[in-house]
Amino acid sequence: MRSSFQVDRRCPIQGFTLVELLIVVTVLGVLATTGIRFFSGATQEASLRATSDSLQAFFQACRQRAQWRGIPVQITISNRVLTVSGAPSLFCPLPPLRPESRTLLESLRFLATDTIIGSRIIRDIPLSFEIPGNLTASLTIILGRRP
Repeated sequence: MRSSFQVDRRCPIQGFTLVELLIVVTVLGVLATTGIRFFSGATQEASLRATSDSLQAFFQACRQRAQWRGIPVQITISNRVLTVSGAPSLFCPLPPLRPESRTLLESLRFLATDTIIGSRIIRDIPLSFEIPGNLTASLTIILGRRP
């Protein structure tokens, strides 16, 4: 009589052992962790580059507006968006700013040939942003030609 628990020797059992599966899962976990760290760093760098490019374009548009109209252009900040006084269609969204950067931007004015803060002519402006993870990123935006 044949028992149902007997193994048929004609068809060998194939598969992975538990140790092999644990090694594969561990290796995949290490690779995934490394990939996530690399991806998050690349994402932050790309975000800062996009912010820098959009601010550069916004400031260039402000300078052109001051040149075309022959009047100073004043920047305002509202709800993390830079706008130009009297021109609501000219705007630039911002990431969270550090207080000192917000103060600089609020006092920034564009004249036909110069950019000023208070009574001082400037050629670039250093800005600090808050990024995820309680970190700060700094950018220096060039506003005009260097002397």
